[in-house]
Amino acid sequence: MKTTTRILSFILIIAFLAACTPAPTALPTATATPAPTATQAQTITPTPEPSLTPTLATPEIAPWMAASWEEDYTFESADTGYKVVTTLTDGTKITVFEQVDGEWQPSYESMSVFITPDGGFRLEEALEHLVIRTGEQDEYKMNQGDYDRFVEETNKIWTEWTGGWTQEEWDANKDKVYIQVLPDSKAGHAFDGYRIKLTCTEDAVEMIRMLGVVRVRKGVYMGAIGTPEGEFPFMVVEGSGYVYMGGDESPERIIEQLAVLRENLVGVDFYFPLDSEDNEAFGGEINRVVREEMRGWIGANQHDGKALREMQADPNQGLEAALAELTEEGPVVLASGYFEVAK
Repeated sequence: MKTTTRILSFILIIAFLAACTPAPTALPTATATPAPTATQAQTITPTPEPSLTPTLATPEIAPWMAASWEEDYTFESADTGYKVVTTLTDGTKITVFEQVDGEWQPSYESMSVFITPDGGFRLEEALEHLVIRTGEQDEYKMNQGDYDRFVEETNKIWTEWTGGWTQEEWDANKDKVYIQVLPDSKAGHAFDGYRIKLTCTEDAVEMIRMLGVVRVRKGVYMGAIGTPEGEFPFMVVEGSGYVYMGGDESPERIIEQLAVLRENLVGVDFYFPLDSEDNEAFGGEINRVVREEMRGWIGANQHDGKALREMQADPNQGLEAALAELTEEGPVVLASGYFEVAK
């Protein structure tokens, strides 16, 4: 009995202790923290910087410009509107055409660029880029505006050139350059009547030079020669095959010698006919087609040889006045010429 009572008491104690003991606290369940979601970077479109150089609208060119247009010609803005420029082989920029009062015209402002330090002239490059228009009514007359601007520019070049001469140079060489208006034609002249003869002897070739050249059309160009007495424009028609006494006196040949091959040049002789009648006594050879072309230019730009000769002989006027008169009336035609080089 006592044993039973003890067992029951022990069971009760255990039950009481179990009731008094707090239930174990459950550990918190680990919950996975989600990885932060990457935020997509915002694309920012940069605002373009404003251009400092305005884009030029391509202006319309005149129909006559198309025949001379080169791939590397570009437009630039100018005070008068637009201008067309290009770059030469040595990197020099030149102006080819310019717009004035809404109208296009050839530009001659870059003419002096073609003069070389030794007094020569970059003939081929000038003829490639510089042009002059003919008149609307007569293909043998120059556009008057173009002609006036050409003469103005070459005269500026002449003035700057001669302004650098010393008095000693003038005194030593001025009498070695002869410009004469003569009434007679010789056997070596293709045209009869008055003519201008330009002769330079000894080493005075430094006193004459090319001042400018412009292309009229294929095989025809206009230039200007500067002398101690002034400058005057002239025409060259290429391909004449002008031969006298076995010598080639074609005008393009002597111009090339004067402009490009000056180094050994010691004398020149130019023949400019003022009348277009054939010389029956001509003892040389000349291409008949080219002779007709020359005749057209001589006839369209009439020069009164008799009046010019009298003006030259007049002490109150002289050669300078005669050359100014000749220039105003239009270019003369270079029919032939020959040169001497140092041996």
